[in-house]
Amino acid sequence: MNINLEKTLLPPIYKRNGKDCYLDPIRKMLIYVTPEETVRQKVISYLIKDLGVPAEMIAVEEHLSHYGVQSKRRADIVIHQVDDTEEVLSPIAVIECKAPNVFLSERTADQMLDYANLLGCEYAVMINGFDCFSYKYKEDSDQYVQIEKLPSYSDMSNGIYEEFDIGELPQRVAFEEMEGILKEELVTLENNIKKANNKIVNNKNLNRQLEEKMIRVVDDAL
Repeated sequence: MNINLEKTLLPPIYKRNGKDCYLDPIRKMLIYVTPEETVRQKVISYLIKDLGVPAEMIAVEEHLSHYGVQSKRRADIVIHQVDDTEEVLSPIAVIECKAPNVFLSERTADQMLDYANLLGCEYAVMINGFDCFSYKYKEDSDQYVQIEKLPSYSDMSNGIYEEFDIGELPQRVAFEEMEGILKEELVTLENNIKKANNKIVNNKNLNRQLEEKMIRVVDDAL
């Protein structure tokens, strides 16, 4: 499901080395304005203002090594929750942001889910500012399944989310009915071919008549 980020407010812009920079509300530093960073900043604003995620529970461009993962990679956005059993912050969602001109491919999904698995997140999201896909980990099937959208922070923490609606599935055609359907489609195709051929013949006749008329006009003029 798409998230409308068009009206989402961006942080203030300042100059550094003659270039525009966002004042990142999470990292508390100036970050150069790029298409991907614009998406990232809009998502941060959306999380805080629309989903009620506390700013202190958000980490941006966080090294996976900070979570004990042997990797130099960084996750775009990580949302945390308080683990009451250990009284520490634990990741509950990871968000992979891409620039608007970057297609959310299978490779992007693999990257997102890899981060989610490594961090043990319940939710995973990939977004490019136009398209957005959200997923929830299902323990019974041990896999991430698509959901309608990332829920509010409160619902996220309580495991409340909306199942993805794939819509009404087309009615299955019985095997014995297939022959009749194929014959009907074949007849329709043959009729369309005949109509196209007749149109070609009619056009040829029309062109021949025009040529004959032009010849008569020229002869009369001479």
